[in-house]
Amino acid sequence: MTNTSLLPALVVALILSAVPLRAQDSTTAKEPGRPTADLLRVARDAADNLRYAEAGKTALSVLSMTGTSVAERVDALQLAALAAYAEEDSAARNEVLAVNLLRQRFRLMPNQALERRYSWAGLDNLYQWVARTEVVVDWRADSVQRAVSVDGRVRIDGKATRPVRWKLAAVIAGRARTLDSTASSTNTAELQLATFDGTAALLPSGTHRVLLIGGDSVAADTAQFDMDIDAPPLQWPTAPPPLDSTALERETKRPIGLVGATVRGLVFGGITAAVATQLRPDEPLRSGLSSNGAALGSSAALAVAVTLLAARDAGVPDVGARQRNAQKRSEYAAAVEQARAEAADRRATYTVTAVLRRTERRRP
Repeated sequence: MTNTSLLPALVVALILSAVPLRAQDSTTAKEPGRPTADLLRVARDAADNLRYAEAGKTALSVLSMTGTSVAERVDALQLAALAAYAEEDSAARNEVLAVNLLRQRFRLMPNQALERRYSWAGLDNLYQWVARTEVVVDWRADSVQRAVSVDGRVRIDGKATRPVRWKLAAVIAGRARTLDSTASSTNTAELQLATFDGTAALLPSGTHRVLLIGGDSVAADTAQFDMDIDAPPLQWPTAPPPLDSTALERETKRPIGLVGATVRGLVFGGITAAVATQLRPDEPLRSGLSSNGAALGSSAALAVAVTLLAARDAGVPDVGARQRNAQKRSEYAAAVEQARAEAADRRATYTVTAVLRRTERRRP
């Protein structure tokens, strides 16, 4: 199995087999008067006397029963593996079956060595190879966690029987979504589940199946648990409407403009010419320039000057409008700052409660 296909394969396995391990091992009822302990004694006695076919058959019958304890299954798996890979009968050894049985035993009790009485060097070597290649992961976390603020996290600690890469995923709408992962291989890992995603809770209120996956290209294992999430909606404060030109008054009185400036220049020049004509002195008989022409020329020049000056008029400042606009800008800035402070407070105090519940572990 490759790293890229690890997560989908595990999810498919999760969906296809929700039956616990004990339930997977068939529906055969216990024989009347033959409890599991008695059957295991029969299997041990057969193994002690080298009757491996009988020992294997009896051990497998224990595995087919419902209601067996983990310790009973561990014993039965080792006896069945010994029968399949006996030291005294090399021709009848079934290494594939023995490895499969030892894998199941390792998954049930990864930290417990084989019982010396029912093993030998060859079986020990097989079990050591299984332990090197197989992986079993488990998780530990506080059962109730409160993630405060939008940056809050729910912490889950993972532990594996050997170094692996880790993924923390949740099944959302039938698909597994990776929530956290590690780049390096470690025996233990601290994984964190973010509770907020931008503007809303990452996992909505309700019960979610969470997968803690550890593995590599050789083997992988998944520990699963349920997590009840209480994630109330986060109500953001209402932002004030934008302050644009439609909300502000004009801060200067309207300027004269080009047309107004031209009219003023012409009026002023005309008045000047009329006054100059009335006040002109008597003209000498042979003057080259009449006093009327001089007056008109001066009036025209003055009219042009007045027109140019009036055209440059930018308008008279409206002190009252400026004061009212300044007040509006100040109130708008205060409203924006208040909204930001309220949003920051809501982000800081937002709380998601997670209740983690260990479920029946299903082995792949």
